[in-house]
Amino acid sequence: MDSRVALMSFVMVALLMKGAAAGIHTVNWTVPSNKSAYTTWANTSTFYLNDQLQFGWSGTHNVANATKDEYDNCLKTAKVLTSTSLTLIDLNTSGPLYFICTIDDHCESGQKLAINVTNVIGPTLTTPPPPPSSASALAVGTLFAIVSSIIVTSFIYRFILY
Repeated sequence: MDSRVALMSFVMVALLMKGAAAGIHTVNWTVPSNKSAYTTWANTSTFYLNDQLQFGWSGTHNVANATKDEYDNCLKTAKVLTSTSLTLIDLNTSGPLYFICTIDDHCESGQKLAINVTNVIGPTLTTPPPPPSSASALAVGTLFAIVSSIIVTSFIYRFILY
């Protein structure tokens, strides 16, 4: 491989990784083995205005924006935001936010997240995913970013530089 292609690949991967790290809280959205896993994770994280939640999963799940009552009682009336894995949700309002999975008994089994967004625009940060993880979407997302950057770099090298 030409050294220019290698350098461009390295730069693109670095830029993708830097962009993915700024203010994104990764949520490995799955039914946890411990019902309090998401609560414990949320209590150890600070959520700022303009941060994002990145929900990722495999299998059948969804993310619903819930009221406190829907969250507390796992009511399936919550508005489903997405059924697509690797979804980013912007945290653009301060205060409490509630998310549940409305599939089967997932919420009752602990697949629900309550966070409090501060009214401060925060620093760039990342937080670790909650404990109930599998190899899952985060690894797939990273692999996708690397493969995509190599494809784009090859395209640029082949069709633009020559």
